[in-house]
Formats: sequence, C-alpha cells, structure tokens
Amino acid sequence: MSSTLIFNVHNDLGEDTLSSMHKFLDYGLQALNNIECPDDDPFDGDGSKPFQDVIFMIRDWTRPDPPHGLEGGQNYRNAKFEIKPKQKPTAKKSRQIIVDSFENYQCFLMPSPGLEAISGDPGFNGCANRLTEEFNARVDEFCRHLLGNADAIKVKTINGRPVRGGELAQFFDECVRIFNSDEMPRASDNVEARHRAADIRLINQLKDEYVNEMAILSLDKPFSGRTQLTAQSDDLIDGMKAKFSFRKKSSDESVIQELTAMLAQILDTAFQSRYSDNENRRLTATNDMITELVDEFKADINEHITPDDYISDHTFAKIVDTKREHIVNRFDTFCAVETQLFDSHKQRLLNQIQSESNVFIANNNQHNHQLISTYDNCVAMLKSRYDQKMNDLYTDPAKYYDTEELEALSLSIQLDLQVTLDACDANTDVIPITPYKDSLDSYIRHKLQGLLMMNTQRRDHDMSAMETVMSNLVKEYEDELNAWIEDSTDIDTREEFLRQTRDISARLIAENRHNLRLDVRELKDRFQATVPDLIDIFAEHVDSRRVTEKLLADRIIQWYNQEMGREYDNTTFIIPERLEGIHRGLVDTALKKFKNQRGHITSDRYDELVRDILKTAYQT
Repeated sequence: MSSTLIFNVHNDLGEDTLSSMHKFLDYGLQALNNIECPDDDPFDGDGSKPFQDVIFMIRDWTRPDPPHGLEGGQNYRNAKFEIKPKQKPTAKKSRQIIVDSFENYQCFLMPSPGLEAISGDPGFNGCANRLTEEFNARVDEFCRHLLGNADAIKVKTINGRPVRGGELAQFFDECVRIFNSDEMPRASDNVEARHRAADIRLINQLKDEYVNEMAILSLDKPFSGRTQLTAQSDDLIDGMKAKFSFRKKSSDESVIQELTAMLAQILDTAFQSRYSDNENRRLTATNDMITELVDEFKADINEHITPDDYISDHTFAKIVDTKREHIVNRFDTFCAVETQLFDSHKQRLLNQIQSESNVFIANNNQHNHQLISTYDNCVAMLKSRYDQKMNDLYTDPAKYYDTEELEALSLSIQLDLQVTLDACDANTDVIPITPYKDSLDSYIRHKLQGLLMMNTQRRDHDMSAMETVMSNLVKEYEDELNAWIEDSTDIDTREEFLRQTRDISARLIAENRHNLRLDVRELKDRFQATVPDLIDIFAEHVDSRRVTEKLLADRIIQWYNQEMGREYDNTTFIIPERLEGIHRGLVDTALKKFKNQRGHITSDRYDELVRDILKTAYQT
C-alpha cells in the first residue's frame, strides 16, 4: 500500500519473476477496472497509470557489467525491459504490462553483503562493520535515493486518486474480512471488498458533507433553534440517503440494507453530535449574551455616575428602569429564534440586572449619605468653632463688650465660617447646602442672643461694681484730703492745697488703674467735683486754726505780761541780763503751761508759735 513498491529478487530478474509480476498486475487491474470514481471526485485517473513506482531490488549481483547501484540498475532495466521481435508473446506482454502499469519503474543492483553475512554464522548480528564496504556504500546510496528528498516522496494514489487514511483502514478491514474466510479469495471478492470500501467511503463522504452543510447553515449565527435545526437535519439526511442510493457500488441487497442502516446511524450520530454542539453553543452564546448585557448595563449606569455627581433616588430609578427595558428588548431579540427555550435564562438575566441595580442603588445612596454626613460634620465643626471663638472673647470673667462691637465680632466669625462651608458645597440640587447654611445661621443667632444677654449682665454687674469702686475711691480721696487738711497746721495757701489734691488723685489712679476696669476720665471728674467743697473746708480749717492760734497767743501774751508785771512791781528797772533770764524762764514756763491748750497745733508749730509770740512781746 506504499506509493513505491520494492520488488526484491535474487541474482537476476528472470522470466518466471516477470510472469509472476504479470499475474499480480492482472489481478490488480481487474479490481481497478471495476472501480468507478464518484462524479465529484477530482481524481478520475485520466492520463495517469494505475500504479505509481516500483523498484526491482536485484540482490547479490555478481556480474561486473552493469555495475552495482542505481545507475547500473537503470542500464540493466533498459536492457531487460526492451521488447524484441524474437521474444515470446508472453515475455513481450509481461514487459509491456509492467511498463504500462507503473508511472515509474527502476532497478537497483545490490552487491553481496559478504561471506560472513551469508555463511549462516549464528554469531553474525548484522553490524555494518561485519559487512563489505561495497555493500554498505550501496545500502547508503539506495536509502538516500529512496528517502533522501522528502519532497520527492509521493502520496499513495489508486487510479490517480490519493488514498485517505480512513479509506485505507476500511479497505484493510474488508481485506481482513475476506482473508479470514476458508476459501481462496477471488478477484471478484476483492472487487466486492473494493465496492464495499467505496460505499463506506461514500458514507463517510456523505457524513462529512452532512456535517459541512449543517455547519454552513449555522455559519452566520452562533446557534440554531431546536425545531429549525431538526428540520434542516431531516432535509439533509433525506438528501444524503438519496445520494447514497444513487451512487452506491454494492449490488447485494443485504449489503445495501446494511450500509443504508449504517448511513442512517452515522448521520443520526452526527446529528446528535451537532444537536449537542448546538445546545452547548446556545448555552455558551446565551451565557455570553447575558454577561455582555449585564456588562453593558453596568457600563451604561456607570456613565451616569461620577464621583462629583449626585443623583436622587427617583432619577436613579428612572435611569435603571430605562436601561433595564433596553437590555430586556435586546435579549428578546436574541431569543427570537425560539423564545420558550430562554425563559429560565431571561429570568436569570433579570435577576442579575436586579442584583446589579441594587448594588448601584446602594452605592448611590451611600454616595448621597456620604455628602450628607460631610455637610453634617462640617456644620457641627463650624458650630463648635464658633463657640470656641466666641468663648475666647470671654476668657476674662469680667470682660464685656458694647452691643455693636459684640455683634460685629460675631458677624466676622460667621463670615469666615460661611467661607469654609461654601468650600464643602458639592453644588448639587439633590442635596442642597442651603438648609445646612440656614442651620448654621440659626445656631449662630441663637448663640449670639445668649451671649448678648450674658454680655449685658456682665456690663450691668461691672457698672454696679465700678460705681461702688468709684464711690469708694472718691471717699478715699476725700478722706485723704480731709486728713491732710487736719494735719496741715502750717499750710494755709490755696495753691498748696490744689497741688496736694493733684498728688492724691494721681496716686489713687495709678494704684487702681491696672486692677480694675476704671473709667479714669470719669474718676478724675469725680475727684475734681469734690475739690470746691474741700477747698471750702480747707479755708475754714485755716481760719479756725488762725483764730485758735490768735486766742492762744492772746492768753500767752496776757499771762506773759502779768508775770513780767510782777517782776516790775518792786523796781522800775531791771538790768537787761536779768530781764533776758526772766524772759527765757517765762518762755519755758509758757511752753509747759499752755501745752494742753494748743489743740490741733503740732508740737513744733506750738513751740515755734510760743517763742515767736513771746519774742515779740519781750522786744516790745
């Protein structure tokens, strides 16, 4: 069954060998003549010979001419197959049939492998080093000629038609069946085997044609409907059976029935395979379509959702419903080939769409709630910041502000907080920021009202306290001036009094300026308001003091004169030295005598006053 037949002969290609070859070719040609190629077979054998190549291997060639090898073999072939007039008809016919039957016929003259190889030595194992060099060289030449060029190796053909693997196997099966019988095979048996093999090949061709036609019918679509597929298959199977009935080679009715049943079984098996494949393709295509539609749904919804965009529940539900309707319409179009086959798949699609919708809705709600939470946190933080900043204004427990000043400070803080809140604004009508601004404004108004009330209470309390402090300082001022007036026995001018009022005022203001929130101007005014009354008191004190001193002086002078008069009672003249001594004695006595009558006059002033008065009296 090879494309090249190697005909192995010993020593020479004799007439008996050619005769046997002739019979063999007659047997083969008889079988070939009964084989008709199908109409659609491109290899019809026209212009070609029934067999391909044959090489006559002449072993143990011992003659020197022609030489060993392919070239010598070709010379031998030309001479051996030459048809001569004197040859017998049988010899001519044997040569002619060989030439006519083979596309190419050759001879190869192989030398003897050597005595060691042909001696029958049981120790000979066929190693190349135990063969002759000539034999090894010719074996190498023969192998290179036969197999050296892969492109030159021919495909096996019969009557010019390439033999396929399945066909060859089927032919072997038929040959085995024939040769398993007890009778010697006849040429007609071989013909029947060839017919059966041809019919089986036809069955396989029809099966292939059926498979190809079924594939072509579904070429432009991923799958077919069950009803449509079954109808198409029935039509094709009927056509394949008709073709087999028309083109079959077998003539035996039992064989025809057997082969027809075989064709039906093979086509049914092919249909079941196609049906199963179609179901798998349908399921795969359906799954792919569901995946595609779900992905499309997700991608389309994602186009409506951006990190900076916010969608209301109502709007988002409309988007989802619109896209769901579009997806369902696409799936219905996909299922139009046989709608009832896809009910469960449609429900699965709807379930997946609903599941994805729930995820999108949940994510959208979470997205919106995150913005609400952001707004809430921002407003809470700004309220706390407002409280902190306003509380910082009152770290001093006694601190208070004018109403206009406090409102201005609150407004300034509020404007800064509004800038921060505006920065959080997502600029969406779905969750507007206006209510949060209103909430912050309302909170600030409420807090400001409380602060204004507290501020008023502090101010009133502070004013009451300051009034008390003012009154106490004015009283202290008056008391110090009164004390000074009482103690100032030697001061009697207005200028000295006013200087003293200024000194006391400055000292009191300096001592209390940093400890109390005093209105210094008002305090000065109050101090100044008491000065006129105190001046009057000072003047009265000076006058009283002068009267007191004058009365005391009069009593002292009167006493002094009386005492001096007693000294002059017995004499008209007293020497100056003695008079001076009397005077000094009277001065000392007067200081002691009138000491308790000096009143508010200080000791120094009293001593000075007595001495001056008596000095004047003495001198007089």
